Amino acid sequence: MNNLEKFAQLKRAARAYYSNEPSELTDEQYDNLLEELKNDPEIGSNVVAFEQQYLGASGKICHNMPMLSLQKANTIDAVEAYLKKIFDFTDTVFCEPKYDGVALDIAIEEDGYHLSTRGDGNTGEDVTALVKAVVIKNLPNSNLIGYHIRGELLMAKRDFNLANEVLKAQGKEPFTHPRNAVAGIIKAVSDGNKGYNFCDLTFCPYGCLKDGKYVDFPSDLHALYGEALATRFGALNWGAKHSVDEVIDTIWLFDGKRDVFAVPVDGIVIKPAYGIFDSCLEHFPNTLHHPTFQLAYKYADEQGTVKVEDIEWSMGKTGVLTPVIVFDKAVSLGGCNVQRCTGHNYHFLVENEVRIGANIKVKRANQVIPKLCSVIEDDDWKNCAELIAPKVCPFCGAKTVVDDVNVKCVNSDCIEMKSERLAYGYSRNGLNIHGVTAALVKVMLDKGLIKDLIDIYRCNLDELEGAQVGKIKFGKKSVESLKNAVNASRSADLAHLLSALCIDGFGLGSCKKLMNAGALLDDILDGNIGAIDIAKLGFSDDRAAEISKELNGYVGALREAKKLRIGKSVIQQPAKLVVITGAADGFATRSDFEAWLDQTEQFKLAGSVTKKTYCLIGSKDSSKMRKAKQLGIKIYNTVAEFRKKEYLI
Repeated sequence: MNNLEKFAQLKRAARAYYSNEPSELTDEQYDNLLEELKNDPEIGSNVVAFEQQYLGASGKICHNMPMLSLQKANTIDAVEAYLKKIFDFTDTVFCEPKYDGVALDIAIEEDGYHLSTRGDGNTGEDVTALVKAVVIKNLPNSNLIGYHIRGELLMAKRDFNLANEVLKAQGKEPFTHPRNAVAGIIKAVSDGNKGYNFCDLTFCPYGCLKDGKYVDFPSDLHALYGEALATRFGALNWGAKHSVDEVIDTIWLFDGKRDVFAVPVDGIVIKPAYGIFDSCLEHFPNTLHHPTFQLAYKYADEQGTVKVEDIEWSMGKTGVLTPVIVFDKAVSLGGCNVQRCTGHNYHFLVENEVRIGANIKVKRANQVIPKLCSVIEDDDWKNCAELIAPKVCPFCGAKTVVDDVNVKCVNSDCIEMKSERLAYGYSRNGLNIHGVTAALVKVMLDKGLIKDLIDIYRCNLDELEGAQVGKIKFGKKSVESLKNAVNASRSADLAHLLSALCIDGFGLGSCKKLMNAGALLDDILDGNIGAIDIAKLGFSDDRAAEISKELNGYVGALREAKKLRIGKSVIQQPAKLVVITGAADGFATRSDFEAWLDQTEQFKLAGSVTKKTYCLIGSKDSSKMRKAKQLGIKIYNTVAEFRKKEYLI
């Protein structure tokens, strides 16, 4: 699998996660793949842009200190190795629960709360709207002006069950897991959805900053924090630990009790006292991803045994049929009842010898995604027939084709495939028409309102009033919202228009590269963009020829798009040159600062001040400073000041 295919897999997993659906990647696999692709010289910038874009459409907030993930450990040996290193530096560490939620920074300012997600660690999504959209328990006092309280936003198990009861009563799909619920609510609120006011979330703090430094919790937060631990985690001793054995004992003790607690917790965080954090940073510098002086131990996933009752198949936008393993009964894993898991692809089922009627072991990977662990090759398994790929599409009845990996429907008139393709074409990575789902697309196809991508701009959307979309009735207000979203999408650039065509493997990142290389819509219409140009984007000659052929097949749709003034080319501007003198505050090394700067795609670090320099960062007198002043170049005293005033995404 090349990196473009891996990027496509990463995007599928992200969309599945935020859509409350099974993913083909575990959290750990997703994180590892994300870091791998970020460092790819060809597609790294597109990966970073996707990561930042996919959290939502709100504004951005620059963190006053990097908000990094924790380094993870899955074995006691890794914990012991970490403790040996830390106990050489300090004689005391603290154990705390690792909350299973979404990391949040709450800045308390004169005008109230400002909430932001972790984002890329330096810049997070502004989700302040959550304060009014849902109930958030355990918010710190608003009089703590100047403090940043960091913690996890999560949904307590009782609140999770209550929310699902409301969703079922509304005829909607229930949440699959508390963490997915929180992530989905954040994304929905960021997109302007106010329909989650019945959901109660809980904020569990784990860190406190003031003036850009780690500090201990204020006295009133001590009470909140201490009470939270006492009421949620019983009589466990969460105090100071002075030896490896004390820490390991706490890990084992907590593992036996965590399932009965009120909030989802999936591990233990081990860290030194706040008072020595700054000293720790000097001895154990942060990486781009995590601080090295803290550790999160994650418990092994709980497993269960079930029988395979059936294999169902779901349709993808390119016609690939994805298998779903259905169990004979619901199995409780980590507090949630699970009755199905993804089968990934046909090759995966064959390779693992999955058979209907066989007993299998399943788990919820990282406490979230139901996943097949193994097939039990007992007498039941021996008496089961080997799995045979469906010879016809379960949705349209057309013959399927089977390759080394997938079963695929090749009927271009398959309604299920059409609806998936069009839903993707109208999604954020396509024309970005807010509110258009696969269910709505099916209704529009059934009513004859649309047949292809561009029809949505020409059809009479008023005919949708009164339509039943899934279990929801489409009202007048919904029709007006859809009209506004369709009109707003006319500003889609060429990259998003081409991505909306759903050419397999030719996603938004590749389309942006083509646009940034100077391609215009007229170039495609006139046949001036061929396989040679597409091969320059990193595709093999054979695949480039296939993409070029598919692209030419959409010339009619693209001509219609041109008439509607959709698909303008927006060339990415050259990066602005930034020079720094002195240390890069907020970053362990200058290399880390340079890597972050490159990720913005707007700025680039330069070594010397010239007439082309955009700005200088630094406050001490130096030759660079004197030359910058001589040339009249903009000067920022600190990286924090530069980020606040210039880093706009």
